[in-house]
Amino acid sequence: MALLKATLIEIRAKGVSADVLEGMKKGALSSKDFEKDSIAGLASQGSAALTAENFDSPDAVYDRFAKVTVQDVNALARKLLDPERAVAVTMLSSDHAVSPAGKGFGGAESFGGQAGATGPLPDWAKPIENVPAPPIYVAPDADFMLPSGLRVLVRTRHVSPTVFLFGYIKSDPDMQAPTGKEGVAALTGQLFSFGSVTRDRETLEKNLDDLAATARGGTNFSIRSRTQDFGAALTILADLELHPAFPQYAFDLIRQNMIRLQAGAEQMPAYRFQRSITNTLMPEGFPSRRMQTVKTLSDLTREDVLSYYTSVYRPDMTTIEVVGDISVEEARRKITAAFGDWKASGPKPDVDLPALPLRTLPEIQSLNDPVRSQDMVIIAQANAHGWNDPQRYNMMLADTMLTNGPDSRLYQDLRIRTGYVYTVGSMVFAQKNFGTYSVSFGADPGSVKVARQHVLQELQSMAAKPVPVEELNRARAHLIREMIISNATMVAPSRRDANLILRGLGWEHLNDAARAYQAATPESVRDAFKSYVRPDEFATFVLGQMPQGLN
Repeated sequence: MALLKATLIEIRAKGVSADVLEGMKKGALSSKDFEKDSIAGLASQGSAALTAENFDSPDAVYDRFAKVTVQDVNALARKLLDPERAVAVTMLSSDHAVSPAGKGFGGAESFGGQAGATGPLPDWAKPIENVPAPPIYVAPDADFMLPSGLRVLVRTRHVSPTVFLFGYIKSDPDMQAPTGKEGVAALTGQLFSFGSVTRDRETLEKNLDDLAATARGGTNFSIRSRTQDFGAALTILADLELHPAFPQYAFDLIRQNMIRLQAGAEQMPAYRFQRSITNTLMPEGFPSRRMQTVKTLSDLTREDVLSYYTSVYRPDMTTIEVVGDISVEEARRKITAAFGDWKASGPKPDVDLPALPLRTLPEIQSLNDPVRSQDMVIIAQANAHGWNDPQRYNMMLADTMLTNGPDSRLYQDLRIRTGYVYTVGSMVFAQKNFGTYSVSFGADPGSVKVARQHVLQELQSMAAKPVPVEELNRARAHLIREMIISNATMVAPSRRDANLILRGLGWEHLNDAARAYQAATPESVRDAFKSYVRPDEFATFVLGQMPQGLN
């Protein structure tokens, strides 16, 4: 609080420099080009100008930004940034906390109006008969490998004078961090913001501000720049990614912050709840059960960071994709110049988690949280279906029917008709060699038992009977429309490309998904769900007050 107050006082007294203001203005004005890369961005830009800013067009807003002077900013700072007029609220934990009194959610949901309306439905409310045609995903304009094993994809898009780069290093700290060094991956990632060997933190930020660009290092690294500045931004990124400084003072600072946060997290019921789920689903000795602790963080040294960086940050585990206003030839030349000398040391590691043995799980586990007025319940189990499983698309359709939206089965059953829960959701999760499936809901303690029974009954029904055709069509249309909407930004295909490649899947996987959604039948959805889900073998986890009669 003292540092914050002193900073405000200094800004009021001395103001900000013209250099700082110009960097901020460049960033604000460059957003005019970046917003063109997204349909939603253009809509947001236009509506904000017309409503919030009361201008005729976005151009008028940017004109006003361009006219702002350092004198304008400092005059406003002197007027507004008065720490003596600030209100500060500090929230403290308590060992004597109790849940708030009051009636929880309950009863059937009503949106008003009278039941029993007659007459034909409007066109938009009629049952879906025709599912929209899915988008057709095309290959990148280029897909090549550098001698070091670094894979590069290029998608040329002349939508706006901007270029994006996304880089992904395939890694898994649970598989690669040495024993007793849990937390080294997260610490390493945070240190990239402190600059490279040749650019300290302040110089790095100044160089990027001068270009109105952003660059981030780490296992997920990226660039966002205007076309004319891409080469300079790429030079900065490569310097940061290949020659990070990892200064000792930054290591000490970040490690201490992580220790403080970890010490607090370990006291939180929600943190212990998630650890309980992981430790129950995963057998003793499974890599995912590894966790950072105050001790492992305290034992880390800067040398541990350097060793982890050397072993994990490798070109032969990396995929880079460039998308935007750039030709394939130019992208190839610039990426080769920036990353061509990057070399890997030692054999290529296997970072995919092993198969997960299926086993009998304890039925009920609870973790008390005295301040919760509503219980959080998660029903979960592991399965043998990885991300290459041919039935995964049918399983996604089944999952959509269960919890996706107000017309889904569990939403209708548990919230709208009975009011047993306020929230309900589910998740299909997959690694290469195994997967998990879970259903979660929030309910008053008195409703948990009956809500859980309804969930399990619905899972049994989905596994036993073919789904109705109309329900299947709604789910099919929902997933295909999601695919269509996800293409509303220029960079969307690139993000998906790299993510799929890290999983050993190609861009054509997306067309496979669309075809599978269209070809699915009520029987194929039932069969997939029956293969994935064992309704009688779920473990139930409760965070909050233990409901009576659940055991």
